[in-house]
Amino acid sequence: MGTVTGAVSAGLGDVFNAGGFWATAGNGAVAGAGSGGVVSLINGDNFLEGLAKGVVIGGAVAAVSYTVGYYANGNNKAKYKTTSSDVKSNNPTYDANINHQTMQDDVNGTRRELFTKSEIKEFGSGKDTVGYGGVDGYLYPGDGSKALAYTEPKNYWTGKSDIVYAPITAQNKELLKGTMIHETGHTYIHTYIHTYIHTYIHTYIQKLGMFDAVIDTEKLEIHPNLDTTGHIAISKLEHVYADRNLLIKRPRYFYMNKSDINLAYYKLNSIQRNLVDKTFDKLYSIFDRLTVMK
Repeated sequence: MGTVTGAVSAGLGDVFNAGGFWATAGNGAVAGAGSGGVVSLINGDNFLEGLAKGVVIGGAVAAVSYTVGYYANGNNKAKYKTTSSDVKSNNPTYDANINHQTMQDDVNGTRRELFTKSEIKEFGSGKDTVGYGGVDGYLYPGDGSKALAYTEPKNYWTGKSDIVYAPITAQNKELLKGTMIHETGHTYIHTYIHTYIHTYIHTYIQKLGMFDAVIDTEKLEIHPNLDTTGHIAISKLEHVYADRNLLIKRPRYFYMNKSDINLAYYKLNSIQRNLVDKTFDKLYSIFDRLTVMK
């Protein structure tokens, strides 16, 4: 019976290896097929009929569970953006005459330089696109801020998050690299990491995720950009990236001042600090990479 279950899982499991609706439903169907087939053998029923019933039930249960989790976790609403850390500092250069496709090509090339295909898949990164900004090249999301980029909510069907970049970001190579790494950290936070555990009869899916808690910046009297535990972790990690690439000059329109980050971190309660630490550790590999020589 273990051989039968293993054969079903091995034959279909690799097909559903993403993190969206179809992948979750598919994996549920695989698990249901294996257990349904085995139960039919135990009861002396038709194996294929048991297999089919298992597929339907397993897929349906997984689909409902995914949908409830998707909306309960706010994945349809979560939208992250990289804003200017210090609006009083000198802005990067922007040329309104540069062709939009040229900027898009630069973004696509930068993604290929920084991340392998397997990393892009692992981190849950979807499409990278250049948006249409204001006359200064920044994006204006509609909440009063001006953004260098933002990460869209996790796509219900694919489980991936798209990133939109401001034209001014796309035109400045080092700023683009730093911003892409920052936003990729957010796509990873959106992503569920699936671990497949094969038991004697069943195939279970264990979902592990990072939780991003909102912080009341006014109450704690900390920098407004450090408004979630994820943003504090990523702000710390951006300096890991800068240290790795020996960046002595760190423009304040992108890099948060270390003293502001440390102040925010030490004003958090123990639970919030723990969330920051876990996110920091989980995202470390994204930021700990050499890019200036690429």
